[in-house]
Amino acid sequence: MEQQRNDSKEFLDDLTLRDQKMFSAVLTIVITDETKEKLESDTESILQIAGKNRCQLGILRFQQIDGINTVLPFGARKIDAVRTLTTESLAVFMPFKVQEIRHENGVFYGQNTISKNMIIADRRQLLNGNSFILGVSGSGKSFAGKQ
Repeated sequence: MEQQRNDSKEFLDDLTLRDQKMFSAVLTIVITDETKEKLESDTESILQIAGKNRCQLGILRFQQIDGINTVLPFGARKIDAVRTLTTESLAVFMPFKVQEIRHENGVFYGQNTISKNMIIADRRQLLNGNSFILGVSGSGKSFAGKQ
């Protein structure tokens, strides 16, 4: 009960102090395999990995049709297993939030603020090769542009 109280206080602090929003979400994972034995083995492996990372997963026994209808891009939720998450927690499940630019013979343009990786680009390979230079007076904007 003490752990639940601490979790509730932390959740409330996230909402009030850290400007987080609250969302209701369902995360559904589809696992397919060639044989039933391989499917059960892979499912067990995924459950073990999730357990090590303090995630609870449930297997949809006798609910496979509802599960596939939830996963398909119809926008219909057929599973009644809603989880309350904050903005920060939900952002972890968005896999395509960062675009990396790393061309073979490119020039170093800086650091991606989200992924912390280098941006190495060849402007001739980009869809639009234009750029802009920002800076305060006297910081070398004109020199960098002419270079």
